[in-house]
Amino acid sequence: ATPTVFDTVNATLAAAAILCAGILLLRRYVLRLPRFAGLTPAQRKDATIILLLEMASAGSYLLTYFISPHIAYAHYAIMLVFGLYITYSKHLHIFTAPLYLLLTGRRAAFTPQDMPEVAAGLDILQGSAPATGSMPERMGAKYYTDLPRREIIAALACTECGRCDQAC
Repeated sequence: ATPTVFDTVNATLAAAAILCAGILLLRRYVLRLPRFAGLTPAQRKDATIILLLEMASAGSYLLTYFISPHIAYAHYAIMLVFGLYITYSKHLHIFTAPLYLLLTGRRAAFTPQDMPEVAAGLDILQGSAPATGSMPERMGAKYYTDLPRREIIAALACTECGRCDQAC
């Protein structure tokens, strides 16, 4: 079968994806950029697995395009593994962040009004309310079920950028 324009564009994008993922791996492991030094081993492993799966997926697509359509089964298997892995990865935010923005607009990710004990404790800590009583015994959520649904979605949409830690 003659390749369509769509096939050619996809093959070009697959080749670009392999190149970009290779550059990202080079930056992390050969050039050792300082900003990656602060990543935990789990974060490094997760990012590497994602990049390798992206390269394998794009490579299998190119093999399907240039060599044999039967290699498509390997491509589908790799995509299935990628789809399953991403649900346990920090990269889940790729899918949940747009959903979060759609559901919440651009409101703040966390508003203590949903948890009055947190709001009261933060007011005391920030000095905007007098410390008339004692601080709550437990401030915040111990289990995910303690959080409102919106905060659970916000946590799933987290990109681990660290801005919340800097603002806190």
